[in-house]
Parts: sequence; C-alpha cells; structure tokens
Amino acid sequence: MVRFCLICLISTLYLGTPCMAAEEATDPPVQEETAAECTLLPGAVSPDFLGFGSTPEDVQRIMGKPRRISSLPDGREQWLYGLSTITLEAGHMVGWCPFDVPIPVDLGRPQKPEPVLPGADAAGIVRARGTPRTVADFGEWQIWFYQGTEGYTLYRGVLDHAGVNLTIPPPAPAGKPGVWTGPQQATYPSVSTNTSGIGDVHVRSYFRKDGTFVRSHYRSRRRQ
Repeated sequence: MVRFCLICLISTLYLGTPCMAAEEATDPPVQEETAAECTLLPGAVSPDFLGFGSTPEDVQRIMGKPRRISSLPDGREQWLYGLSTITLEAGHMVGWCPFDVPIPVDLGRPQKPEPVLPGADAAGIVRARGTPRTVADFGEWQIWFYQGTEGYTLYRGVLDHAGVNLTIPPPAPAGKPGVWTGPQQATYPSVSTNTSGIGDVHVRSYFRKDGTFVRSHYRSRRRQ
C-alpha cells in the first residue's frame, strides 16, 4: 500500500504538458478514431461506479465533496478524500489511488484467465485481470496495480510490459517526435501533447457508444 501511494505521489509531480494547450479544439469526430490515433480506456460498468472518463459530477455524486482539490503543474486536478486521491484531466477521471477511503471503481470483472502480453489493449487487460485497484497516471503512460506486487505499465492504453517501471520518458519536444524503445523492445512514437503545428487538431475527450472512453488527444487534420 505504501508503494502504491508513493507512486501516486510521484505521478502528481510528473511535469507533463497541459492537455488543453492547443489553439484549436474540436468536438468528438463523426468517424470514431482507432487505437493507433488515441488512447482508449474502459469506462464504468454502470452509473453506480466510477471508471475512466467519469466526470466531476459523477465523482461528487458517488464520493461526496472532496476534502481538497489540488491543481497539478500539467493542468490536471487531484481530488483528495482523506489520503485517497482521484486524478482528473480536462473534466474526466484518469487515475485513482485508494488509501484510507475506498474508491468504488468498476471497469468490469475478469471473464477468463489468459496471459496478459505486451500489445494487449486496456479492455483486454480488464477482461483477463479485472479492475485495477490503483491507476497511477502520467499522461500517456499509466501504471495499473492489482493485488500484491502485480502491476502493468501501459503506453497510450496499450500494455508496454508487465511490472512496474518508473523510468517514464519525458514528452518529445514540440515538433520533434522521438522514439523510445521499451523494456520489451517494442518501439512507440513519443508524441508530444503540446504540439500546435500546422495540421494538428486537439480532440476533446468523449465516450464511444460502447462505453469506451477516448482520452483527449491530438491528431492530424483530416481531409474534407
């Protein structure tokens, strides 16, 4: 438990870039975007629970008024309930760390035991392992904790490797995408969240019809 909260604290100090810094923002696209274009995360299974994408109204309806709301350097908010924390980005829940106050999160229960391998998406991890107890959010990177020392490190909603690794690469400089080779030798483009060059459009967070939460992100301007 101490380890979980230490990592949650580190996530609050991680200096990402503001998610709403684009000069242009657009509402959810008519054509749903793919996992290669954005981060897809499972929402709550019912209105009685919290999950990725839950709004401040959802959190207050279920948890009540927070003891304190802290603004983080990257524009996110951290809501404190006792020593437990809920992290929100652009008005949507993206992380949580229960300590002394339970946080009723339910993304789904495990459907069948199966190996969780690098490249699995967030929904696949939930199908195999159920709802994580704690999610430490670092922007494009997340660490999901289950019981004991079991943990998974995800990049943009896709499993990079099983286990906990705090060596999170910093965002690439604006206009200069970098490449980072993960512990499993899977190469991912490091997309800067503060890119505001020509053709870049910021898409606000939204939910798909199937309940999947699409996190706010940038994409290239599509041809009309």
